[in-house]
Amino acid sequence: MPHNMRGWAEQFKHVHHRIYGTARRIERLFTSITRPPGPIVGLTVTKAVLLPILTYSLPWTRFSEWKLERLESAIAAPMRRCLGLPAKTSTAAVLYEIGIPRLFVLREWLLMKEAGRSAQIREDMEEQEEEGAEYCRTIAQEIREIGRKWGVLPTQDLEQAYRVRASEAWMQCTRGKKLREVKTTMGPAFYILHETKPQVCLRARLRQDVANNAVSLNRRGLLETTQCQRCGHYEDDREHLLLYCPRFADLRETVVRELRALCPPVELTLPLLLADESVYPNVKVTKRRAMALCHSLDITGRFLLNIHRRNPI
Repeated sequence: MPHNMRGWAEQFKHVHHRIYGTARRIERLFTSITRPPGPIVGLTVTKAVLLPILTYSLPWTRFSEWKLERLESAIAAPMRRCLGLPAKTSTAAVLYEIGIPRLFVLREWLLMKEAGRSAQIREDMEEQEEEGAEYCRTIAQEIREIGRKWGVLPTQDLEQAYRVRASEAWMQCTRGKKLREVKTTMGPAFYILHETKPQVCLRARLRQDVANNAVSLNRRGLLETTQCQRCGHYEDDREHLLLYCPRFADLRETVVRELRALCPPVELTLPLLLADESVYPNVKVTKRRAMALCHSLDITGRFLLNIHRRNPI
């Protein structure tokens, strides 16, 4: 492992410098060209370039919680840009939206995987050793503790335990409440993989509840009232904006007609418009099922674009 003799502080400085510098280069890639690539490209680049830099040394390096949060912030920056989200959008919510767990969960998973491959670590785990301080424990001790917490052994199938642990960490997160209403399981959201960039950006802003509706603006201190500025009669939350505001009644009638023409017919609901995982699962589906989902996704995506053209979301 590079720079492993410099201590934890120097190791963190080295890793953070590399990740932050690479993330900035990726951000410039998406802002310096006339037509930036779609979020799926940003997701691919993030997972192919940024994550390997971190995961190369993450299992064997003990970082404090705030240092892991700084690393998470650097990793989330390019995807925050790709999804068109404000700079203050929750880092944990951005990462979970694209299928990357909290880094302490990722580190635990990498340690368990390495223990499953290494006979020497498994032998060390079987030895009875005294518990030491946080930064003096052996790797074997730490893996043994993780195994007890996860309820599995390193030699067992870890994928299901990993997804459960990542989902638990996400549900316990203090930020990203609005996204948790539509996404509770691990994996990149369905709409990111199947929509164009404008549609993805609009849907992402609505899912994170950082769109330009009055309730969201008021919560972020950008508007004094929560009353709808278009019709002036209702609280302007996501549901009112998309389903009830009379300003978009004609657009809504069109999309309802298109959805009912599908086979089977689909009703216009808020979960459908927000690409809720109960409607669009973030797991592999059959080709026929994926095509059916993409039809309704395309219809609702065009509906969001039409609303945006009339009143920016």
